Amino acid sequence: MGKRSIIGVVIVLLAGTAAYAVANRRQWGRDLTPDPANISGRVSLCKQPAIVGDSIPVVGNDLGRVTRGEGFEHSWQYTFDVAMLAGGDVHICSEYGNVHVLGIDGIRGRLLITISDPFPGGGDGIDDTRLVTSFRSDSGGLRVAMWQLTQGMTTFKSMMQSGARHAVVNVSLELPRTGGYAVKLIANHQRLTVKNLDVQGLLEGYLSPGADLEVGLTGPLTLNLNNATLKSDWRRDAGVDFMGGTTAILRPLTSTTVEGIFASGDVTLTFAGADVGLDVTAGAKPGPPTIDIGPTEASAVDTARARVRSTGFSTAPKKVVVRASSGGGAVAVRRATP
Repeated sequence: MGKRSIIGVVIVLLAGTAAYAVANRRQWGRDLTPDPANISGRVSLCKQPAIVGDSIPVVGNDLGRVTRGEGFEHSWQYTFDVAMLAGGDVHICSEYGNVHVLGIDGIRGRLLITISDPFPGGGDGIDDTRLVTSFRSDSGGLRVAMWQLTQGMTTFKSMMQSGARHAVVNVSLELPRTGGYAVKLIANHQRLTVKNLDVQGLLEGYLSPGADLEVGLTGPLTLNLNNATLKSDWRRDAGVDFMGGTTAILRPLTSTTVEGIFASGDVTLTFAGADVGLDVTAGAKPGPPTIDIGPTEASAVDTARARVRSTGFSTAPKKVVVRASSGGGAVAVRRATP
């Protein structure tokens, strides 16, 4: 190839690179996509829970806005005393963020909310994300709620594509371990974590990659999660967790039921307590599921489904009926090693 030909090739490559850069240059701002779901400030998918009881004193602090990436992050903190309240009710819903609930010693609880939009125009995305918090007492118990009214975002368009980057609402709640809590926790796109607490209720998320639990069970528990492993993309910049799968260590405090409905992903449910009888039905694709609960008195296993009951189930002080299935992943139900 002659010198003139080499120069020509270089010019063509440079021109192509420049054209590609121009075509993909993004303009950022509000409502730059035609999709109605990507209008900043649209109504949130979160639903308002029932609000009952009497308000309790709360100290709220605006922790301010800081730069993150090409956008911002804004945090608020609320502290409250549970005084003579025992256990209670918790409702939290975040469309795009993580939800963490942790049991602590003492009588002072804390709710920390961080909205993150680390992209150009992120300040608008934060401003367009409106939340509601509620702190009340009812029938001797604490009632804490936080849900989104609107979902903010920053949108972009270029000659090649358009899209949106949703503001992420990460929630961390510390609850005094004064009794059992009935919970409804929703993280539609990210992980749920509950540890060091006695609970019953519902954990769900239609695109949640899974949950991490280490709890006592005061009653029925349902896990309804997509449980898919999300690919690393823009949400990592917003501070979310992409690890897929659900792992739960459960300590039944009474006879109860546990139901796990997972669209996909691996699931491990481990039950602690020598006085717990287990009646397990599990399904997995591909199967079969793994059920390791010690001596059994009845079992039936095929390629995708298993039914196993522990020896002495009918006379066990705590009887737990377990139903767990994954539409695309491994399922394991085990008894904890003493």
